[in-house]
Amino acid sequence: MCATTYHYNTKVLKLQFGPLPYGDYTIFCTIDDERADYILVSKPAAASPGRDGLSMVMGPKRSVLVLEDEPIVAMDIEGILKDAGYDVPATFASRAQALDWLSANTPDVVVLDIGLSDGSSIQVAKHLFAKAIPFVVFSGTSPLEPEVDSVFRNGLWLEKPAGTSRIVNAIELACF
Repeated sequence: MCATTYHYNTKVLKLQFGPLPYGDYTIFCTIDDERADYILVSKPAAASPGRDGLSMVMGPKRSVLVLEDEPIVAMDIEGILKDAGYDVPATFASRAQALDWLSANTPDVVVLDIGLSDGSSIQVAKHLFAKAIPFVVFSGTSPLEPEVDSVFRNGLWLEKPAGTSRIVNAIELACF
């Protein structure tokens, strides 16, 4: 299945295929005048709460929680998102801080690294999935690695390193 739409003079292709060892997959490929990038989504797009296909219309300013234990990477992500018009209400390096904040707040989307300063972010991902909060896994690990917990496959997957356009595209896709 393939769907095509346009967003800010960029063509976005949506390709779905499966079954594969870890389930069905969707690939969003953005193509502009300079290059093509892709974002792997390890679940059918229709199964995502709140998603209506690939409408790609930016609404009001969205809030993005950032969970990253590397300070330079965290500052870079935060800066990219703020420059793109997103609100970044908090950035945390530990799952304990994140879970505490999430007990009282609900962001529109979360960017999370698998490994945080106090261990794996599995509990955070489970919380996000249970609350239907979309998330982008931003990790140097492949989603197909056997040691990756299946809960992470409920979010969009963006492998490190990634440039500005790939990070912003991942957030935009997660919001829909």
